[in-house]
Amino acid sequence: MQKNEKTESLNQDVLEAYPTRMHVEALPDRRFFRMTRTLTIINALSVCLVIALSCFFYYAMDNQDVDIRYPSGQNALYSMDRANKTLTRVDLTTATYSPIQLMAEEALKNYIQLRHSVVWDKDEMSYRLSPVPPPDRSTSLLKLLSSDRMFGSIVQQQNEVIEMLRKEGLVRDVHIYELKHVYGNLWTATVDLFDIPIDRDTLEPFCMCQDNSKQCLDCKVTYAKEKGPNNRSRLQRLKIWARIGRANRPTHENPFGFSMNSYIVQYIPLHEKLGYWDFPAKWQTND
Repeated sequence: MQKNEKTESLNQDVLEAYPTRMHVEALPDRRFFRMTRTLTIINALSVCLVIALSCFFYYAMDNQDVDIRYPSGQNALYSMDRANKTLTRVDLTTATYSPIQLMAEEALKNYIQLRHSVVWDKDEMSYRLSPVPPPDRSTSLLKLLSSDRMFGSIVQQQNEVIEMLRKEGLVRDVHIYELKHVYGNLWTATVDLFDIPIDRDTLEPFCMCQDNSKQCLDCKVTYAKEKGPNNRSRLQRLKIWARIGRANRPTHENPFGFSMNSYIVQYIPLHEKLGYWDFPAKWQTND
């Protein structure tokens, strides 16, 4: 009986786990997958460690801002203008102005507005062009900054402009397109003049906006592009060179003693067929 059981156990082919765990041909594949899995985990940990160290050093280091400046007396940075075959100085990254220059810029803006704009209010225009102010008001900025000869020329020119615009029912609005400091006390400005009709009921111009937005300028151009009598254009562009110094004695009305040393105006001809926004940097001239 025992002999028969032993014979049957020998005849049974029990494979168990041998082919999958101990078979020689399966060992390279198992080693490959095991090694790949181990290297993947190591690489992932290395990437996380690098990112963590990068963040640590980024926040640990001091943030430094680099600002290129050229002290007076030293050479500046120049670039080659190949079209004109000249050297052009590169503008500084940071422009510095003294408080006096900033005050002069603000005074020049107000001066340009008062000198070239025309409102419908007769009392306001009379005040601007009067050498002697009314008792309840101070001297106008035009009189404060202008010499007697210059102020007389302004009064004569503005009276002619006021008479012409009133006949047509217009007021003149001034838009300072660009204002730059050249050097010393010399400034240059590009100014647009818009002759806009008024509402006969309210005596107010149709465009009351004073900002530099595109909607505001579009409104002004809509009314100013119409032709006046004798085919006169209601839209003009001026180039202004002004020298504003401090020749006057400081007073409570003019605490910095500003004075307009010279004021040169050049009228720039414009193409009538071009729209105001066709050349955003500057209008195309006939030159």
